[in-house]
Amino acid sequence: MVYERLPRDARPRWAGTILDLCRRRFPRVREVDELYFVTCDPTHWDRARQSLDAIRALSLSGTASFSGASLLFRLAEDTAKVTYNASAGSAPQDHNAGWRVAKDLHAICQLLGDPKFSDEAARAALNEYDGPIRR
Repeated sequence: MVYERLPRDARPRWAGTILDLCRRRFPRVREVDELYFVTCDPTHWDRARQSLDAIRALSLSGTASFSGASLLFRLAEDTAKVTYNASAGSAPQDHNAGWRVAKDLHAICQLLGDPKFSDEAARAALNEYDGPIRR
C-alpha cells in the first residue's frame, strides 16, 4: 500500500492532498479547511488533535446536513489522526488511520459518481497528484 511506503513526515501531505481534493466538492466547512492548512505546515501538525476534536464535535452535532457530510468528516478525522501521528505527539491515534483515508476516499468517489474526480482521486491516493486533470 502507498501509505505504508511513505516516510512518516510525508504522510500528512498525502492525506492533506486527498482531503483538499474532496473538501472542494462539498460546501465549505471551517473546521475541515483549518485541518487542511494544518497538514500543510509541519510546525502545526501538533494542532491536528484539536482539529480532530472540533471535527468530531461538528459531526456529532448533526448541524452539517449536506449530502456526504458524514463521509467528508470521516475523511477529515482520519486525516487529522495521520497528521497528529506524524507530529510524534503523546498518545498517538489509530495506526491504521492512513489505510482508512484511502477507504474514505473510495466512498466519496462512489457518492459523487464523477469519473474525472475518480481519476484525480486515484492519482492522489497513489501520491501522483499534482493538480486537476485538464481536459
